[in-house]
Amino acid sequence: VAHGGAASRCLELTGGLTLAQMRWVFSNWTAAMLAGDRDGGLHFPSIAPYDDGDHVKEWSDLDRRCADEPIAAAVAAGSQAENSLEFGAKVLCSECFAGDAGFTPEGFATC
Repeated sequence: VAHGGAASRCLELTGGLTLAQMRWVFSNWTAAMLAGDRDGGLHFPSIAPYDDGDHVKEWSDLDRRCADEPIAAAVAAGSQAENSLEFGAKVLCSECFAGDAGFTPEGFATC
């Protein structure tokens, strides 16, 4: 996170992100899929209470004091690939991220 950027300012204002907010930010699932997850759907009024309904994940969706800028959720590749896999297994649906049978695949959102 670049110091002084939209992400940095919003994280300072809000005190950080919850695990549920991190899943919303990094998942390639739609909000409806996340809310309806059979293993514990996300409660969007508590995750993105200021969502403007434009289907774009923006800092201002989290807190109205944050910038009305899209969240660019980049996941490291290359030498950081192992960390990305561990991060995905912890933040996303672990069975979905691993591609286990009977689970809808879940991966990282693309920017």
